[in-house]
Amino acid sequence: MAVPSGNLAPRFHATGIEAYVMTYDKQQTASSTVQEDLPQSPVPTSGTLDPSLVASDQQRKQEIQDSAMLRTPDRPTFTALIRDTVSGPGHKTVENFLVGMFRPTPDRQKYAQYLCNLQHDIGIVEALLRKENLPMKTLTRLYFAQKIAQDLSQLQFQGEISPLMRQHDHEAHFKGMAGSPHLLMGHFAIHSLGLLAGGKILSAMISRAFGADCVHLYDFSPDPEGLKAEFKSELDQYMLGLTDAQVRELQNEMEHIWEFAGDLTGNDIRK
Repeated sequence: MAVPSGNLAPRFHATGIEAYVMTYDKQQTASSTVQEDLPQSPVPTSGTLDPSLVASDQQRKQEIQDSAMLRTPDRPTFTALIRDTVSGPGHKTVENFLVGMFRPTPDRQKYAQYLCNLQHDIGIVEALLRKENLPMKTLTRLYFAQKIAQDLSQLQFQGEISPLMRQHDHEAHFKGMAGSPHLLMGHFAIHSLGLLAGGKILSAMISRAFGADCVHLYDFSPDPEGLKAEFKSELDQYMLGLTDAQVRELQNEMEHIWEFAGDLTGNDIRK
């Protein structure tokens, strides 16, 4: 993917908890950036588009077209349902958290606490999903709770989850979804797609701030873009197999998904 030059001040656009898709404002001297978001197309800063940008843009357009073909008036695709969640206040809360985590200086403790919170929730979700016989080949390549454990070890964090997560009883909420993989998948997909979308950028930032041994979470090599496209396709196919009642349950859960995302950042957006 082509990288425009310029001194850059990051502005985050999250499509999920870690959908750290960033654009940049050009200011003074040389640096680098990448812009990536599901519904948007890359815009050249000058000259001719790099072939990789064109290919990436075409891939996103094709993904959206494929998703639209599966959508019906009463049943959105899974990926469209995820995109629809970013309009609420929770999205802005997470966006502000991500910006604040690196301003004015990187906050190691704040980042480690966030990882601890994320590991708690995703650990429960993954354990329950592993018990389900889901027709999704990408899951074993996406599970990332163990990656978080590796990064927390490198960060030497030994704390506990935030009080807000206990107050809203995340453990009971997620364990209550046992036997309802469609609900678990909503939370898992938000996190996974976010990591796949913004992992390259976050990995570089965190590596510079805390060390190259602290970025296991963002490693989906050898082909994160291919994995993302495959996962999104499987999500939309999975949606077709749900009953109408399950779709309504999922839609209701997605309305509250950012409340739990906010708790991970230490912000209560339920008020």
